[in-house]
Amino acid sequence: MEGCRTVLESLIFIGVLLTQWDMIRGAAKGILRRVRLRRSLRSIGGGRQSREYGRVRTYLSNLLESTGTEKIFGSPDHLIAASALLGGGMYFVTVFSEGWRVSLAFALLCTTLPFLFLRMRLSMFRRARSKEGTVMMQELLAQYRIRDCNIREAVFAAAEGLEDAPFMRAVLYDLAKGLNRAYTRTECRRELDKFRYAIGTTWGNALATAMYYAHVQGICITDAMEDLSKSLERSRKVCEISRREQHESRLLLLLAVPGTYVWTLFCACRYFDMTLAGFLHYQFRTPLGLRCFLIAAMLYIAGFACQVFFSGDKLDLR
Repeated sequence: MEGCRTVLESLIFIGVLLTQWDMIRGAAKGILRRVRLRRSLRSIGGGRQSREYGRVRTYLSNLLESTGTEKIFGSPDHLIAASALLGGGMYFVTVFSEGWRVSLAFALLCTTLPFLFLRMRLSMFRRARSKEGTVMMQELLAQYRIRDCNIREAVFAAAEGLEDAPFMRAVLYDLAKGLNRAYTRTECRRELDKFRYAIGTTWGNALATAMYYAHVQGICITDAMEDLSKSLERSRKVCEISRREQHESRLLLLLAVPGTYVWTLFCACRYFDMTLAGFLHYQFRTPLGLRCFLIAAMLYIAGFACQVFFSGDKLDLR
């Protein structure tokens, strides 16, 4: 009896579905069109999304865009969530062997690792972009003269011509797209602030200011760009000398420290009759070994970060 009732109810449902199929299909198409329209409006208004962010999220959004990692993290909220997840995972991994105080310290350090990684990536990108500044300034100045002092067309044309400067080419492409979407002075200033942040140099700030007045007020900035180009050429010669002096310290940090750890493993297995499994057991399965490894890893990351942040081979006005 229950089976017959279930079959009867199913037949009634199918019948109602077939009789109302046109209306249901039209409603589904309307919902899909609305979803696509919202998605299109959201992509068009993506440049205005930074208004909704606070200072912290705006800073993180600029950091993600300048490092090209917005496709990995998606948004500042995802970056914050990934940092919290990494710190929480480190805490639960080490709390049973190290206690809550030491685990909390390691968890806080691991929480800052994504942000530290992005800042290091930004510093390396800024250094690479600054080294391409001389070529970029020459190409931009040439295109600015060819385009009759139209800075928006000059930026796009210069980006297409920078085949030997891929880092600055990507920055100029982003700037050209932003200037094409900018209809007000506030939007123009926001796009140039992103350009200024992506380069992070004194000459980048001066160039962004000059481009703002050229775009908004139509002022000719040929003389300013020529002065910047000459100053960058003089600074490039000074930067080459300091770059040679820091090459040895960079190799020492990148190769000597990991090599020392591998040498320790070799000596333990060769001269102290310790197997690889035993070494890994004492290193990662005992509280003292795990603590020493984590401290050494954090010190190595801190040393590498200091080398990235404080190396003076970035091309800037001197």
